[in-house]
Amino acid sequence: MRIPGFGLCIAVCLSSIFISSGISHARLTNKELLDRTGLKLSNYNNARAHAAFTVEEQIDTNIFLDNTDRKLDSITILEPSVGLDLPFGENSLSADYDVGIYLYGKYIDQGHVDQRARALAEFNLNDYKVTSKDTFRIFTSRASNEVSQRIKQEINTFRTGVEAQFEKLIFDAGYTNLWEAYESDQIFYESLMYKDKDRFTNRVDMTASYRVLPKTYLLIENDLGFVHYYNSSEVPGSWYDE
Repeated sequence: MRIPGFGLCIAVCLSSIFISSGISHARLTNKELLDRTGLKLSNYNNARAHAAFTVEEQIDTNIFLDNTDRKLDSITILEPSVGLDLPFGENSLSADYDVGIYLYGKYIDQGHVDQRARALAEFNLNDYKVTSKDTFRIFTSRASNEVSQRIKQEINTFRTGVEAQFEKLIFDAGYTNLWEAYESDQIFYESLMYKDKDRFTNRVDMTASYRVLPKTYLLIENDLGFVHYYNSSEVPGSWYDE
């Protein structure tokens, strides 16, 4: 359960500070990292730097995700962030970095820091658009594991792809490399540790759609990938096709 009013009030107050200083006050929620307002760095290519800082107050009625012994606590979340946009012609480069600092009122030892860094390169050619994106996260989450323990994870997702549109046909193909790792010596299942689940996933994806009517498309989509558990001799790698 959240009580957003307090956090909203502080966020609005802080936003006015960023507005007066000429720096973006918007939270970094745009996955594509584009169309930022901020401090202009260059008249030549409209390069901009942007920053934000928000404060949010939450009330969690079951911080340990326990079915019987529920514990309530207040959580103060501090979220500073910075970023940079470098457009040039019809192309652009963008990057940002944000931190989530979680401060618990009663159960102080549950405090943790989550981090995320993102980058995007987009090149618009005559008939094609080439995009490369990378997102790196360091975080902890009770909900992401079977024992509801706070286990630290690192995830890096890189994708590069090309898309094109020819009258009624739209085509998109790409390659994704996903790295997932656990910083834990806890048991996952019998003799398996969580680090046995550390893995690389390499995937090739393709999507094609054809407009048969003004608002009706025929869609074909396929993903082909391979999962490799590089820290385990017990968990086999596997191919999948969706």
